[in-house]
Amino acid sequence: MRERDKKGDSLEDLNAVKPLKANEIEPKTKIKDIVSSFPETATIFANYGGIGDGEQSVESFCFARGIDVLSVWNDITAKVKIEAARPVSNPQFTVEPKSTEPKCWFCGTGKPQKAFCYDVNLVKVIGKQESADREITTIQKTTVFIPRCEQCARTHDVRHSVALGLAIVICVLTLAGSMLAAEAITAWNIFISLIFSLLLAIGIYYGVKWAISKIFKTRNYSDVHNYPAIVELLTKGWSLEE
Repeated sequence: MRERDKKGDSLEDLNAVKPLKANEIEPKTKIKDIVSSFPETATIFANYGGIGDGEQSVESFCFARGIDVLSVWNDITAKVKIEAARPVSNPQFTVEPKSTEPKCWFCGTGKPQKAFCYDVNLVKVIGKQESADREITTIQKTTVFIPRCEQCARTHDVRHSVALGLAIVICVLTLAGSMLAAEAITAWNIFISLIFSLLLAIGIYYGVKWAISKIFKTRNYSDVHNYPAIVELLTKGWSLEE
């Protein structure tokens, strides 16, 4: 019996797929059939974590990752046109199995799980209409699901709890110490002490979160604008929902 890849078809099976013509592919076509016929399209899917077993259609692949289908499809057709215009003999599917394994984007090594994906909402203004007394803005919303492993999800949760707890303790102790050290408790002293304590607590909060992220080697939520799918959407007029 021929050894098969754990996630589905072996590379030999993919190579054996009958090549498709440019006019035979569509968004519902399986990714493995497209890549086996037009190998250069593999780079497009690699930007979004790889094709997995290749059994998904382009539509399913995009929907599962919160990617704009039309944008990805335009990139695919552009690659297909270039490849179709040049003579090709016996195209081969050459992506190594390891490169198709999805990885947690936050740490780059863990195995992502659907339950721990981090979702990012984006909005785009698609129209404005002025009426007699107000301006009506029409927006479109989409959600990008960033692959995340269980370890990173737990680190993010614990990081927030630890940082918040320390910040609150520091704030209370600083405020209490200021009041005890003051010769006279006045409204002005209380105000100054409170402002100082809050600023110190905020610094402690973000400092502890940064330190924990460095120790456990995971990205922060503030880095999500660097996720490939989000970068692409931002260049097309989308913005992160506040």
